Amino acid sequence: MTTIISRTSKGSPLTNVEIDANFTNLNTDKAERVNGVLVTPNLGTPTSLILTSATGLPVATGISGLASGIASFLAVPSSANLAAALTDETGSGANVFATNPVLVTPNLGTPTSLILTSATGLPVATGISGLASGISSFLAVASSANLAAAMSDETGTGALVFATSPTLVTPALGTPSALIGTNITGTAAGFTAGTVTTNANLTGHITSTGNAAILGSFSSANLLAALTDKTGTGANVFATSPTLVTPVLGTPSSGTLSSCTVDGTDLVGFKNIPVNSQSAAYTTVLADSGKVLLHPSADTTARTYTIAANASVAYPLGTTITFVNMSTATVTIAIATDTLYLSPSGATGSFSLSQYGSATAIKITTTNWIIGGSGLL
Repeated sequence: MTTIISRTSKGSPLTNVEIDANFTNLNTDKAERVNGVLVTPNLGTPTSLILTSATGLPVATGISGLASGIASFLAVPSSANLAAALTDETGSGANVFATNPVLVTPNLGTPTSLILTSATGLPVATGISGLASGISSFLAVASSANLAAAMSDETGTGALVFATSPTLVTPALGTPSALIGTNITGTAAGFTAGTVTTNANLTGHITSTGNAAILGSFSSANLLAALTDKTGTGANVFATSPTLVTPVLGTPSSGTLSSCTVDGTDLVGFKNIPVNSQSAAYTTVLADSGKVLLHPSADTTARTYTIAANASVAYPLGTTITFVNMSTATVTIAIATDTLYLSPSGATGSFSLSQYGSATAIKITTTNWIIGGSGLL
């Protein structure tokens, strides 16, 4: 804006030249007003100005004080223009925003925190710090040898062992709290055990501590040699159907002497004669050998007692069965399909035994019996 010439004291009027200059200056600085709106005014340097609703300010020339390149970025806000305007940037390429950026080979420095979900391509050998010696090699090639090289307190050598069906080569198991020895084979001269449970799959020799006997074949002779408190000799005895040779049984609390003999041929008999009381028709059984078949007095009905045929009950030769009738009713003594002889007449067939009668039948051949006694008809 052009300066207007003026006087500050009375008595000094402007000259004509000064008046003409002021008019010239006023014409030069005048602002054209069209309908109350200034058109291209020259505002000079106002002390303050409110530019609300102002438009058309040219970025390149209308703003002073912008750093180099800022006007270009404000005009065209591209990543390249922003990079050209910045003086302390790092990296190159496109500008980065927080959500889902794609970074190309960035150097992240040492972030305070970092989530690597879905991250790939981290080099094991150089991308992880703090790994113990050999760990990076194991992570790159997960072999038993690399794991053994990385470990500092391992025991043994060879392949890594997992729980199911491992094959161990000459391991020292120490003292396991429990051990199942199914299918263990080989030799172990120094094998010492407290309680060992074995089965038929255990092979080879076992030497017990304090006992030089070898139980390799598990024979009765080897067991006999190993035991220090045995009695008797010969084969080991089990509960079912053992054959004992001249044993001394002492005084057993109970025992069944069926088929026992006195002299190797004759069966052991009873010290007394057991009584088998029958109040109905009856056919003898093997257990009746040496017994009394009694028809009691309380049964007043006639009965038939039949000696079983050899084809159904093969009594040994010499078997005896005694018949006693205490009843008023008659007992008929019959035989199935074999022959029963009456002593002393030699008659055959069935015979009647009266009250208080007693008769004994003896098997004399495979199919022949003879009977005799009192009250026998």
